[in-house]
Amino acid sequence: MKSKIIVTMICMIIIGFVVINILAQTAINKVEINDINLVDVANGEYQGYAEVGPVKVDATVLVDDSEVVSIVLNKHLNGLGKKAESIINEIIDQQSINVDSISGATASSVCIKKAIENAIEGE
Repeated sequence: MKSKIIVTMICMIIIGFVVINILAQTAINKVEINDINLVDVANGEYQGYAEVGPVKVDATVLVDDSEVVSIVLNKHLNGLGKKAESIINEIIDQQSINVDSISGATASSVCIKKAIENAIEGE
């Protein structure tokens, strides 16, 4: 009897994990990210927020002389996507959000990029 309960619980956990991954991938595919244009952006701090599936990001972007000089993640509810935070350095180096997502942390990568875009675009 105990073994049936354990097997049932394991199956439910696996099914739940698969469903969450399918929903997250569907959410990722719906997100459209446009590269940022900093030419007309005034110097200052900009706040941006984005949600992609279960991932939520609140970011502050500092712009100076038409360049992103810093990005701070005030909140990053990420599940297993913490390693996506390394994408910030590449965004600053490239001065573009059109950078590759971090493997294994795609939803967080997309959400971070979208929050940055929303900050710069004022959304």
